[in-house]
Amino acid sequence: MADGKWVPVFHEDLIRHHEAIWHDNDALATWLRLLALADKQWPSKPELPRSAKSPIVARLVADSLLELLPHDCYTVAGLDARRTAASNAASNAARIRHGNAASNAEIMPTKPDQTRPEISDGATTTVPRTRGTKGGLQSLGDILTARAK
Repeated sequence: MADGKWVPVFHEDLIRHHEAIWHDNDALATWLRLLALADKQWPSKPELPRSAKSPIVARLVADSLLELLPHDCYTVAGLDARRTAASNAASNAARIRHGNAASNAEIMPTKPDQTRPEISDGATTTVPRTRGTKGGLQSLGDILTARAK
């Protein structure tokens, strides 16, 4: 199986219900490109690309494969239902798998307040990060020398 992004095309349904689109290379290519774009941007509604030719888009709308939305956006028939069902199935599977798991995690310690220096063991101190430096621990002698200047 190929790696990378893909979109499912149920070609038997497409042939059965939209035979004219299946046999028109320009319409099929436009629909497939619009499907890939819509799937990539889901759940947002993508903007109709300027490269999509108006007569072909009109055929896809007339054949109920596309729905035009306000602000030059569109949606592909069945995409929302398929993606929502897949999302719900994944959420349910995760809930079943992890929802009943025993919690044995310990509380994570909080980060020290980095707005003021703190002496941790008498030899080092935590100082706030400043722009352009990596911040972190410096020796107390270095800090006192820098302050004296």
